[in-house]
Amino acid sequence: ANLPTKGADALLQINYTPSKTADMYIRYRHRISEANTSIPETPLKYLTDIIRNNYRYDLIFKVSQSIKMHSRAEIITYNKDSKLEKGYLLYHDIIYKPMSSPLSFSARYAIFNTSSYNTRLYAYESDVLYSFSIPAYYYKGARYYATIRYTPVRGIDVWLRVARSVYDNRNSIGSGLDEITGDHKTEVKLQMRYSF
Repeated sequence: ANLPTKGADALLQINYTPSKTADMYIRYRHRISEANTSIPETPLKYLTDIIRNNYRYDLIFKVSQSIKMHSRAEIITYNKDSKLEKGYLLYHDIIYKPMSSPLSFSARYAIFNTSSYNTRLYAYESDVLYSFSIPAYYYKGARYYATIRYTPVRGIDVWLRVARSVYDNRNSIGSGLDEITGDHKTEVKLQMRYSF
């Protein structure tokens, strides 16, 4: 921005727990900020409002002591220079964490569709030990991943994580040295810990 800017951020969230096995919330977030106008015919750059609105519904349901389901639907709108962009993200998680089994895992399948990077949406993903993943979901496609933890014997833990993003409308992903030719990207992590 060529000039000092101002902004505002408001969030409203309502939580509801209808039973011991279900927990949900709805959230609305409204953000206003300023940036240089992007209208090319303007001889002088002036500030214009950027208005973002996020709508989210989140549900966690415990099937049993070991199995939990997590679903989310999120919509975003982005308005700059009277140009409205939209996006959405839908995902469903399965989390399996038994008390006595040496195996546990979490998996997700997500679909997303956004007008551009301006309407990207973020969602936390489970990862290997001491690591975290909060990728940006943007453009159009699907993403799925699975994180598995296995403890074959006491003192040894093994994690495996495989994640893949597939885009419907892209011939390349990323830019510069990080650019990948193609419409998909796959990540694999393998980690082992020996405790003594």
